[in-house]
Amino acid sequence: MRLLRCLINVPDKNTRKEYKSGEIYEFNEERAEELLLARTKVSEEPYFTEYSVEQEITEEIVQSVCKSIVGLAKDDNKTIEEVVNEIIGESEEMEEDKEPENESSSEEEKTIEEVDLSKLKVDELKKLAKEKQIDGYEDMKKEQLIEALNSVENE
Repeated sequence: MRLLRCLINVPDKNTRKEYKSGEIYEFNEERAEELLLARTKVSEEPYFTEYSVEQEITEEIVQSVCKSIVGLAKDDNKTIEEVVNEIIGESEEMEEDKEPENESSSEEEKTIEEVDLSKLKVDELKKLAKEKQIDGYEDMKKEQLIEALNSVENE
């Protein structure tokens, strides 16, 4: 048995059943092949497409993630690119946490030059900026914080 998604409303000439657009139907192998090959007379569009639960779940996850990213960007007054970069940075940090630590020095012992500032979260950058007594750090965005921290370290 195979699952097919109906793409356009269409009556089945054999069973007189009405298939509705967007609905999922189960067919035996032979009938599924017939329906997948069938095309509309005018535009040659298919009536059905193969359906997989994994594909639908993936589409739902992608839509959900996109909505979350847009929401975070609006809430934090950031661009979508800034939010995505922060998420990627957090993901990389999580991966690094899983790897065994070969270095004897702790993260706290490193200087700003040794730390990749772009991988730090905004609140971590603000903490560093406060420690370095950078004026106006509270209102800075991530890129501004990185620039300010780099300029202080280079002095």
